[in-house]
Amino acid sequence: MEKQLPNRKSLRLKNYDYSRAGYYFVTICTEDKQNLLCDIVGDAAHSIPQFTPTGHMVQQHLQNINMIYDNAKLDCHIIMPNHIHCIIIIEDLLQQEEGGRLRAATPTSLTKIINSFKTITSKKYGKTLWQRNYYEHVIRSDKELHEISEYIVTNPIKWQLDKYYT
Repeated sequence: MEKQLPNRKSLRLKNYDYSRAGYYFVTICTEDKQNLLCDIVGDAAHSIPQFTPTGHMVQQHLQNINMIYDNAKLDCHIIMPNHIHCIIIIEDLLQQEEGGRLRAATPTSLTKIINSFKTITSKKYGKTLWQRNYYEHVIRSDKELHEISEYIVTNPIKWQLDKYYT
């Protein structure tokens, strides 16, 4: 008898082009929300992540986003024990080079960036590192960008209150 997999509801916005220029808030959780990436050390006012070897590897590959994709940049980010938060900026395809010339960037999408990141880091880890889905939110205003950036930066301080805390 073949096991039926549950129908998964898509978390993506219907008919939204995720290669469109914009700011995207992303949260990715480890498989079964295992604390694999770091420990949060210090007191409540000065808590910081202390990376495991897996956390160091994840940090390196997050930072590679800036080098791999012509029109995407990693902005604010934090690695927590069992999840990561980041803001990824996708820019317009035409970018200005030094000297004022325009060049066409190799286009990418948020989905491609996240799927590639999850695949590469899972291969380096040696087995599935991440949950199947991830959370994303299209940031629509400067106020929202500021609030989300503040949330990301202060996440270690609030670790014990975090919904992913285990």
